[in-house]
Amino acid sequence: MKTAMTLNEFKKKLGLEQVKLYRVGPYYFAEPLTVKLNINKDIVTRDWKNRSTFQVIEYLDEYVISKDGQINQYGLKINGNWSEGYALDFHTTKSEPAEVDDDGQILSWNTMRPPIGEELYRLKYWREQYRTEIIANPAADFLKKLNQYWNVDVIIPIPPSDTEREFQPVQELANAIGEKLNMTVDHDYLIKTKPTSQLKEVLSPAERKEILKDVFSVKDERYKSKKVLIFDDLYRSGSTMNEVANVLLNKGEVSSVFVLTITKTRKNR
Repeated sequence: MKTAMTLNEFKKKLGLEQVKLYRVGPYYFAEPLTVKLNINKDIVTRDWKNRSTFQVIEYLDEYVISKDGQINQYGLKINGNWSEGYALDFHTTKSEPAEVDDDGQILSWNTMRPPIGEELYRLKYWREQYRTEIIANPAADFLKKLNQYWNVDVIIPIPPSDTEREFQPVQELANAIGEKLNMTVDHDYLIKTKPTSQLKEVLSPAERKEILKDVFSVKDERYKSKKVLIFDDLYRSGSTMNEVANVLLNKGEVSSVFVLTITKTRKNR
């Protein structure tokens, strides 16, 4: 752990005129974009009255604003038909029109992401595979803390939608996290019985439920009475996670299901 700085010391060190703060739901985020600056997730609005006491800590490849010098900047609760679940951070924090044509149609967007959201974006869409390790490090740290009381027996990654894709981010991230924690990652247990359309284009919850009906199954009862972790890169509406949890509980007869994703959307859709 590097030496902590005050906000003023941090700005002076990096030559910044100011640090801008904004809120998404109950959570705060910070600019500037020139540095990876995150905010500890236990900081809430009332804490800013005493922000002169905040400390900025260099953690991994980013800086984190902390009110007490402790680091736990990851962790957004996600609810569903599982025992407990978390995403590390939001998928995006801001998205504003960047370019509009004469008819008012939006041509491009200016999208801001928290540090780990940016890493995931570049891993998935720019195919910068070295970012697997950058993401897996804090994910493994976070899961290690949770597993002190979760005590899961195995990590079950969500099967890919595009099986023809050469690089599968979810599978690779799960492997990296499992290796760091010496946990079993099982890619063969959860079966996808038929292909599905991209659910992000389907807004109706009823239609999503119908699309996902009987899509998943399990190969056998190898984890009967065991505790399992469902892992995915992105939590959007929860439709897929809930369907998988139902299958694991009812067909796999597991004792408990927990959930971990790298990011979640700001709205569940």
